[in-house]
Amino acid sequence: MTRLYLDTEFTELTQHAQLLSIGMVDSEGRSFYAELQHAQLPQDDWLANNVLCHMNWLGQQNKSHLVNKGDQWQVFGSAMEVTEHLQSWLSHYQKAEVWADCVVWDWLLFCELFGGAFEKPSQIHYLPFDLVTLLLAKGINPDINRRELAVSMGLQVNGFAHHALDDAKLTGFLVEELLKDGK
Repeated sequence: MTRLYLDTEFTELTQHAQLLSIGMVDSEGRSFYAELQHAQLPQDDWLANNVLCHMNWLGQQNKSHLVNKGDQWQVFGSAMEVTEHLQSWLSHYQKAEVWADCVVWDWLLFCELFGGAFEKPSQIHYLPFDLVTLLLAKGINPDINRRELAVSMGLQVNGFAHHALDDAKLTGFLVEELLKDGK
């Protein structure tokens, strides 16, 4: 079964959270990154300084597009367009499990794209997996800075914190390293 690493960026930590971007990557480096069009983004300083500043297509409200470079997909569009492209990207996998850092919000927003957990693509395992639980099982403080942990493990860290694709890649590197025999 393939492991897919997921991260999302969203508007707030409430039941009204709106998905801003989604990133997925597998252990072979095949990736999907999408930003969703929004009529109006929230006016929040933390969001502006930590998430929105890393978004590629912010402000391009009417210009949906897909950049498909073989194994690297980038999408900008409505939730319906993003879901359509994500389903197409996921069709590459016969069976896959989804891993996220702290899976609670990411899994909910991922499933919501498809209309709920019962509507997600059938090849995606019904249970999500998370780095937080894996860290606890390995005796590592789950509040540890992920980038610092990766560097301490000898992993090269690129990209930005709070960028969905960069964080999905970081989660993948950490999970793969922690699941190796002898760790």
